Amino acid sequence: MYQFLDDFESRREKRLIWAATRSVLENVGYMRNTNGKRSRSNWNLFVRLLNLFGLLLKITGFYQKGYGNAKTIQVNKITLAYPNLPKAFDGFKILHLSDLHIDSIPGFASLINHKIKDLEFDICFLTGDYRKDIRGSISQILMPFKILSKYIQAPYGTFAVLGNHDTYLMAQYENQSGLELLVNESVEILKDNDKILVTGTDDPFNYYTEQARVCLETRGYGFKIALVHTTEFAKIAAENKYSLYLCGHTHGGQICLKKGWPLISHQFEGKRFNHGLWRIDKMIGYTSKGVGVSGMPVRFNCPPEVTLITLEMLEHVPDPASVIGALARLVRPGGSIVASTLNRTPKAFLLAIVGAEYVMRVLPRGTHEYAKFIRPSELGRAARAAGLEVRDVTGLVMNPLTREFSLGPDVAVNYLCHLVRPGPDAA
Repeated sequence: MYQFLDDFESRREKRLIWAATRSVLENVGYMRNTNGKRSRSNWNLFVRLLNLFGLLLKITGFYQKGYGNAKTIQVNKITLAYPNLPKAFDGFKILHLSDLHIDSIPGFASLINHKIKDLEFDICFLTGDYRKDIRGSISQILMPFKILSKYIQAPYGTFAVLGNHDTYLMAQYENQSGLELLVNESVEILKDNDKILVTGTDDPFNYYTEQARVCLETRGYGFKIALVHTTEFAKIAAENKYSLYLCGHTHGGQICLKKGWPLISHQFEGKRFNHGLWRIDKMIGYTSKGVGVSGMPVRFNCPPEVTLITLEMLEHVPDPASVIGALARLVRPGGSIVASTLNRTPKAFLLAIVGAEYVMRVLPRGTHEYAKFIRPSELGRAARAAGLEVRDVTGLVMNPLTREFSLGPDVAVNYLCHLVRPGPDAA
């Protein structure tokens, strides 16, 4: 099912060095980030300001609404297609949980369990921040985690990394929690005769070390997944040919304006990394809005989420005409082919690229290449050259509010083309 790249003794030695280093970083009270700067944590000041804001919410009557929002967990399902995904992992499902802060709301573990108990997944990833506070005891999260643990066990393993709210002491409870903690480590996931690599780093937001960066330099795998608490290692992972980068930390802002614009995000890599899908070169990243809350148990315009990601194998089509020709040879006389694609029009550019990738963010940036969109006339020429007849062209229109599709006469964006190979059975 899975195996670590390093042997047990090597991992044990590295863990001891890591624990000693992180214990010092935690106790001195300084944040150490990827640019090498050290600064004293202002968490206590931040909490005092939040308490004042919380008092304002209670006075105005909005606190209870925000508290209710924080308990309304959504299941966000997305599908990601890759040309380099090993065949055995086609349809592989990942459950991604981040920023549980499981002691922020009484009984929160049961709320999470209720949302995930009926989900089917092959592997589970947790990307840090399991307690409410940055410092102090962890005893209060042990029982909630035990309750949660049985619902997140997966056939190919359940793996976790630490965040800036966590402590090195959590590693002592690794076996008890039912998780495999990845501390600047990589593990092979084996399925049939194929394998992928999963790398997990320590938190780079407060506790950056060179070991965390170096562990992302593992070579020799066609498909690699990076688990990091924040987006700070995204460029490094992309440079090292990782295909998927999963993180959290931002909570999506937790308290946002009407259009989901965060008041505070606690990340400095750019707005597009605040939540949802994004892309760097060929690497797709996903920043979770998080399951829990920190600072104050409220959310506005930013619902908590658990994410179910399905990996699919994508086969590139460099020459559409050759594909149409191959399909024409496969279909029998009288048989039909239905081709679906995007039209090369200004409207398709605005809706499929600008709208879907940059405004609504339902697709990672860079998913589409406008030059590869195909006009119906071009598809028709390729079909006729292959001996096929074009029987019908119908538009496929998406409602941006409901995100539901319907058929119609507008072929300016998505369209379906019905092709028929002539023969006695053709209708």
